[in-house]
Amino acid sequence: EIHRTLLSLTEPFDVYGLAVASTIYYDAAKLPDTDLYIPTLRRTRRVPSTQRFEPASPYSTYYTSDLDLQNDPVLTWSWKLEGRKPMLAPSASNIGARAKGATKEDFIFPPSDEKFPRSTWELRPEMLLVDGVPHLPGANYSRKRLYIDGIYQRSQMADIWDMAGKLWKFFVFLTGKTGRSDNAGAEAVDLSGIVFADLQRDYHSNVNFYDKVGDIDFRVNANLTIEDWISPSAMLRRARR
Repeated sequence: EIHRTLLSLTEPFDVYGLAVASTIYYDAAKLPDTDLYIPTLRRTRRVPSTQRFEPASPYSTYYTSDLDLQNDPVLTWSWKLEGRKPMLAPSASNIGARAKGATKEDFIFPPSDEKFPRSTWELRPEMLLVDGVPHLPGANYSRKRLYIDGIYQRSQMADIWDMAGKLWKFFVFLTGKTGRSDNAGAEAVDLSGIVFADLQRDYHSNVNFYDKVGDIDFRVNANLTIEDWISPSAMLRRARR
């Protein structure tokens, strides 16, 4: 009946241990529950999840609503299929920065002083153009268009318009070889990088993924449970002592 995600900060040290856990309901009309662990208080607190259209962190181009391209409950938006057509889209053949033997020229994500990520794109035979209009209080988007690959069955890109109807943002989720194996030894192909672009300000928020952060080693099929990782009690157990 639920899906859970966790954001945990490890740097800088004055915010080390700060964690946010979201409980997302399969009921598409309900907003997620959000629990926050605050290291200075050594307590977890339930916080409002209604502020969907504010930056996820200082200077971020993206909002909480934009994670996974569409992170709001489905029934809080109205959706309409506007068309189908071939389009260029990120290729699953990308070589991620973590893949074995990868060089700078292969990186799906560049060093921080470069604006645009390196990525392989290909002509996808059928992309679904799906437009959404929000019905959430505080929404500052007039429209969002998701580009969904009809074969992969995943949304890889999105255009977003402001309240004046002017194109505002472009998002792309890049997939590629992660360089990590599951318990059976098979190399995983998964999300390797994200680009959130503010087209009006020519400003980007780029997201990269690492093999290891702190004492956490990211693996496919790692056999972790919700209670091991994403719950108020788990956040307390993992908190800074």
